[in-house]
Amino acid sequence: MAANVVDKKSIDNAKAKIFAGSKTRGFIILGYAPGSMTNIVLQTQMEDGTVENLVSKLDDSQVQYALIRIPDKKDLTDTVRDVMVAWAGPKVKAVEKSKKKTHTGYMKEVLAPFHADLEAISKANFTEAVLKDRSNPLSGSHVID
Repeated sequence: MAANVVDKKSIDNAKAKIFAGSKTRGFIILGYAPGSMTNIVLQTQMEDGTVENLVSKLDDSQVQYALIRIPDKKDLTDTVRDVMVAWAGPKVKAVEKSKKKTHTGYMKEVLAPFHADLEAISKANFTEAVLKDRSNPLSGSHVID
């Protein structure tokens, strides 16, 4: 059961708007069209959106994929970090979660390029500090729980 991105042009336009240039914050969220197990659509985008804004848009009853840009520092230089997050809400049934988890690799291709990819299973610890920590290549865990 392969995933299918509906209206890829709108997704590409949203990515270009938020992730091009010198912007230091923003995100897009993709999810499944209502009633579909395979059709993926752009659900929301927010220029200058924070991690807190992103978390407030995640639906506990959905599997969603987000690409977020956050400010970062590297060798005392201000820069950005783009992170792909696969979200599976706690109200998603196990069978649905398993079927849709197979789409994560495809979604990584759709949302590329990014610096790190994470899995999120809880909103409780989903903060900018945790996102920065878990998206670090040397982090032991790439799961926000």
